[in-house]
Amino acid sequence: IGFSIDLTVLNCKVRKEKSPYAVSGVYWIDPDGGSLSNAFQVYCDQQTDGGGWTLLYSYTFTAYSSFWTGRNAVTPRPSWSASDANVRVSKTVPLSETQYEAMDFSLWRSIGKEFLIKSNIKNWIACKEGSGSIVKQKKGSLSCKLVKQVSNSAFERYQNL
Repeated sequence: IGFSIDLTVLNCKVRKEKSPYAVSGVYWIDPDGGSLSNAFQVYCDQQTDGGGWTLLYSYTFTAYSSFWTGRNAVTPRPSWSASDANVRVSKTVPLSETQYEAMDFSLWRSIGKEFLIKSNIKNWIACKEGSGSIVKQKKGSLSCKLVKQVSNSAFERYQNL
């Protein structure tokens, strides 16, 4: 399931449900469940917090060595609106955690209502939409839980998104 365009699934969560022992890797998905003409490959994390996570966005920094200065920025950025951002915009699906790209933002809402944030400098958290939504750019609440502790203070910052 998911190994070829003829065997697509809706997203990585469905892939994990249908194949509980699935390993992390690249799989074919068809988020609308219709014609295979718009199916595409994604990276599925099948281990973290029970698995089933579709990688939408992987980023790095423009000036990591000057992390807290104004010269540093997250790059690339997804194709959401951010008029003051002066970094490369990506609409390319990342096929690994170290391929710094971002799936076209218009597709994010078709993947699901839960998301996982993994980082090498901040705690990993898993969140579900409440009254707010990142993909709909709607202010409101999110329900988040700590998945992996990397630092002592990041979880408190994430709670105030």
